[in-house]
Amino acid sequence: MQVFARTDIGHVRSSNQDMIAVAGWNSRQGRGERLATPVRSDWMLLADGMGGHAAGEVASELAIDYLAELMPRRPDADKIEGALIALHARLLELALLEPELNGMGTTIVGAIRNENVVTGFNIGDSRLYRLRAGRLEQMSKDHACGHMLTQCLGGNDHSSPRPHILSWTHSEGDMLLLCSDGLTNLVSDDRIGSLLSGKNKDPANVLVTEALENGGTDNVSVIIAR
Repeated sequence: MQVFARTDIGHVRSSNQDMIAVAGWNSRQGRGERLATPVRSDWMLLADGMGGHAAGEVASELAIDYLAELMPRRPDADKIEGALIALHARLLELALLEPELNGMGTTIVGAIRNENVVTGFNIGDSRLYRLRAGRLEQMSKDHACGHMLTQCLGGNDHSSPRPHILSWTHSEGDMLLLCSDGLTNLVSDDRIGSLLSGKNKDPANVLVTEALENGGTDNVSVIIAR
């Protein structure tokens, strides 16, 4: 798949606690916050961290680094669920060992393509959409009540997470969108679908720019595969 990606701190936050990654690239470690040119990748990951000071950044980076090692192996649903449960426990353990990380957590959303089968998964309110024949459909399931998360990785919930995992057959012309709530809180699904349906050279940049023009009240991150 041809992949486009961008993350932005927005106009209000003092730091960017989002992190995104595809094969061979992530948005930290000095590699830039935007893919200058699209890359080929059969997997994508996006995390939106939370916690005081830099704790959210730590949580999202740990989550992406941990899962990025697994993605090239094309894990099935059982392995994905096991990895997410293990990652949750690891974040809780680190928060106990380092008081400044107390309460740190992160959402996660990801997608893997194995031949013609796409498997998507999420915990939290970061989303995965599919655009098919001009129709935008949310494939992820929000774990939230209003603006309060009901599930995340880490945080203060010591029960095992229950990730949403879904597989479907890829069709020619499908487009995938992974995004943080910095996009969906400021840009409607109808508008997202309209922008994705346009012939943009860098659709990830177009969506992030739209969120920034609508206020940019949060970090905003987008990965698009087509």
